[in-house]
Amino acid sequence: MSWRRHVLLPAFSVLVGLATAEFLIRLTPFGRPKLDLTPFFQYDRTLGWKNRPFAKGTVYDWEYVTRLQYNSHGMRGPDLAHAKPPGTYRVIVLGDSFIDAFMVPYGRRVTELLEKSLNQGGSLQRVEVVPMGVVGYSTDQELLWLESEGFLYSPDLVVLMFFDNDIYGNGLPYFYGPKPQFLWDGRKLALHNVPVPEGLAGHHPHEQARWNLAARFPKFHRWAVQHSRLYRLLIVDLQDLTPLPPYSPIYKKPETPEVRAAWGVTGALLARMQREVAGHGARFMVFYIPRREDVYRQEWAALETKLGLHSEDWNMRGVTDHFLSICRDESLDCIEPTEQFVEAARAAAQSGRRLYNKYDAHWNENGHRLAAEILVKKIQPELQSQTSRAKP
Repeated sequence: MSWRRHVLLPAFSVLVGLATAEFLIRLTPFGRPKLDLTPFFQYDRTLGWKNRPFAKGTVYDWEYVTRLQYNSHGMRGPDLAHAKPPGTYRVIVLGDSFIDAFMVPYGRRVTELLEKSLNQGGSLQRVEVVPMGVVGYSTDQELLWLESEGFLYSPDLVVLMFFDNDIYGNGLPYFYGPKPQFLWDGRKLALHNVPVPEGLAGHHPHEQARWNLAARFPKFHRWAVQHSRLYRLLIVDLQDLTPLPPYSPIYKKPETPEVRAAWGVTGALLARMQREVAGHGARFMVFYIPRREDVYRQEWAALETKLGLHSEDWNMRGVTDHFLSICRDESLDCIEPTEQFVEAARAAAQSGRRLYNKYDAHWNENGHRLAAEILVKKIQPELQSQTSRAKP
């Protein structure tokens, strides 16, 4: 009886405690049945992956629950015919997860807000905004998608939403999935890795490989992730809040030859996109998306302290400055709104609001609204001038 009391009773207590914790965690946002984004993707031999036409489902996360539905072209929202109706001004917005915006309900993204505001601005032309965004895309994939489908919409304006991880994806081994790759020799771009080897985008082996349970007990790990919210929270979700993203080497000092080459590819891609947009009779504009840490600088300072990082090892302005130098060298029309976001974040904080999610690094609805306001101020004068020229 003694061994039962000393072995079975503690074991039973542990099981009861785990069961109770499992029950309680399911009552909180941390216990939501988190849906992987991979069901919304399909393989593409040129782009690597793309949104699956007519895909629909619900994304659960700690900070949001979003219903997603894609049209026949793999974009959120109603279908738009390629043929542009007479009297229509079309804007294509190219980007990654900031434009797909799976964390924000349809109608509250920058693209829908931009379209609504421009149509209320007094222009004689009807404005249509085409939201061409796919999670994980970098500038090279966005260029290829623009060439293969975007120009079919006969855009008057193409807005590229540029985020810092584009640099990594454009020129370094990517962590999100198999993809096309451009090489730049200083004179011309050469496309490689097409057709793209088949693979499933959206998994992050660089994160999963850190945990011995997944490596040593793969069957148990897969079963536990599917059936236990507590296990998934402790072993997967909390560990996915990686303080430093996998593309952080682009901020390290000194700059490596690999990062320098990635910048060379990035500049060449932006220049080619501008030439091709102009060749189709449209305007080209680039919107630089500030990182959350650029807007909430105190959070980066706290992270430096927590991880023991040394400021002399990081050039946190380096990416922004390098991007702006490309804009000057290539005569690109660029919007760099970091200070506008900083001021807006400071004002919003007084009422307890944020522009970015706290854990997820993307804009929330407030951030999308601000981005739309900035773009409206940039685009609306041209629409109004066209209206003035069209009046008798």
